[in-house]
Amino acid sequence: LLLTVEDLMRRGGDLPLVSPEDRLLDHLSTLSVKRCGSLLAVRGDCLEGILTDGDLRRALESCGAAALNEAIEAWMTRSPRTVEFSCLAFDALKLMQQDALRPVTVLPVTKEGRLVGLVRMCDILQAGLRGDPTT
Repeated sequence: LLLTVEDLMRRGGDLPLVSPEDRLLDHLSTLSVKRCGSLLAVRGDCLEGILTDGDLRRALESCGAAALNEAIEAWMTRSPRTVEFSCLAFDALKLMQQDALRPVTVLPVTKEGRLVGLVRMCDILQAGLRGDPTT
């Protein structure tokens, strides 16, 4: 119960970092290789948005293959939910589950407003923590 987000987060070269202006097509392999289920659109160490596997599916449903030639910023979620690196992992799990209609499986991790990592729900669950979506 004392595990923090910092204990479980991915960092450095394990992060799926992209520029918001990059074409989606140019980073499909990053989605697969980094195994995070998302791309983090950044400028420097500032998080501009997140593009998830779900966002990709919605883009393809909406525009077909043409969506792949658009910039990531066209489909990303701006100002996504984030979690502070010192937060307890259990609290991060509750944050992921707080909206039953729109649960998230990844959270960008910040420290003093700067992007420092990414935590995945599966990492939290594999660490042995379980959340109750009704609380």
